[in-house]
Amino acid sequence: MKRLEFTDKQKSFIFQRDKWICAFSWKILWVLHYGVSILWDIDWIDHILPAAKWWNNSIENWICASSFYNSKKKDNSYDNKYLFFKWLPTKYYFTSNWYFSDELLNYIIQYKNLHYSDWFLNRALFTLMLAVENLHNPYNTNWTIATRDYKVYSKRTLKRIKEWKKETTISNVQNYYERLNIKILSDDQKLMLNILNSDNENDIIDIAKSLLPYYKNSNKYFSKIVSINDRSTIKIFEQEIINEKYLSYRDKEILLESIKKLYLKL
Repeated sequence: MKRLEFTDKQKSFIFQRDKWICAFSWKILWVLHYGVSILWDIDWIDHILPAAKWWNNSIENWICASSFYNSKKKDNSYDNKYLFFKWLPTKYYFTSNWYFSDELLNYIIQYKNLHYSDWFLNRALFTLMLAVENLHNPYNTNWTIATRDYKVYSKRTLKRIKEWKKETTISNVQNYYERLNIKILSDDQKLMLNILNSDNENDIIDIAKSLLPYYKNSNKYFSKIVSINDRSTIKIFEQEIINEKYLSYRDKEILLESIKKLYLKL
C-alpha cells in the first residue's frame, strides 16, 4: 500500500489532537516548553501499524511521535506499543508506568489551549533551534560541513512564522499569550519568541546568535552531570548551575532536581 502523504494542515490537526505528546514516550513536543536546551524534540506523525506494508493508511492509524521514536520505530510492525492515543493513556502506559503522573497531567492542562495553527509556530521554533545547533556545530557526523546551515534554517523559520500568522488570522483565534495564559517567560524563551516580530532572515540570525550561549551551556552541563561520580564534586557543580546566567529555567530545574534526588543520595 502506498504511504499516505499528509499535508501540513493534517499534521497540525494530529499534533493538536494528541496534545503535543509523543505517543511512545510521553515527552512534551512543544519546543518552547524547554527553552533553549539540548532536551527539545520535534513532532513527527508516525503509524501505529506500518502503512508502508499492508496496514491501515487512514489518519486514525497515525499518531504524534518524537523524531527520536519515529526514527527508532521505522516500519517495525512489532514496535507498536504506544503509551498514548488521542492523548489518553493506553494499557501499555500503565504496564510500564503504573500510574498517570501529576507532572504529565499539569503539562496537558498547561497546553490544552494550543490551537492547530500553533503547529506552524512550533515548526518555526524547531528550525530556529536547528539554526542555533548549526552555529554551535557546523559539521555533519562525518565531519563534513553541513550544506543546510543557519542561514537556510533562518529562512525556513521566517517562512513558518508567516504561515502561522496566516493560519491564526484565518481561524480568528485569540492572542497566543492569552490562550496559553502566559504570565512568566524565562529570558531565553522571550528571546525565542522574538521571531514573531521578525521581518527578515537577518533578524532570525541575530536571534539564533543571541540564543547560542544558552545552548552551549545546556550541552556543557548535561555532558558534565553524567560524568560526575564524586559527592564533593557534585556540590561544586550544583553551585555552578545555580549561578549560571545563561541556562534555561527548565535545564536548571532538571539538573538541580537530578542532583537532589540521585547524586546526593548515592
